Amino acid sequence: MSTDYQKNITVFMAAYNAAAYISESIESILNQTYPHFELLIVDDGSTDETVQIVRTFNDSRIRLIENKKNRGLPFTRNIALTEAKGEFIAVLDSDDSAFPSRLEKQIHYFDQRPELAVLGGYAYIIDKNGKRQPEVLMPISDSDELRALLLFVNTFTHSTVMMRTAAFRQVGGYPDYPVAQDYGLFSKLA
Repeated sequence: MSTDYQKNITVFMAAYNAAAYISESIESILNQTYPHFELLIVDDGSTDETVQIVRTFNDSRIRLIENKKNRGLPFTRNIALTEAKGEFIAVLDSDDSAFPSRLEKQIHYFDQRPELAVLGGYAYIIDKNGKRQPEVLMPISDSDELRALLLFVNTFTHSTVMMRTAAFRQVGGYPDYPVAQDYGLFSKLA
């Protein structure tokens, strides 16, 4: 896929005690076919080697912010409200990996559909050793059906989501729920 456009993306990664997987997650972003991004990693007071591992990467596109103590996912994820520099925010959890063309394909789709605020994609389940499992998470692709189903169930896989930063800010980011903050966000965006 050839790109003649250059839109900046903030890839946002919240991390807490993610030392076992974060290197692979970071590498999956640094190896993207679409190069116009920053990788904003917010460490939520990890007590393992997460921060030290992040610091081993020598890439100017990585920006690390450290919470002095564990503040929880809503607080940590909402740091993107003020810190994201990209026109788009792509979410990748610190224990997940992205396919090499993820950003390129998603930004291309946003260009074709300027009315979109958020989109997601397919996801494969992997085990702790990175081996793909038979289960595939397939999102709903019809916008009207998606809006209706969001009343009852989260139809997005969080680590596949890309959204317009302006829409994220307009709805005030993730709600301060103890669980299912992503579901709350997607419902507000709908």
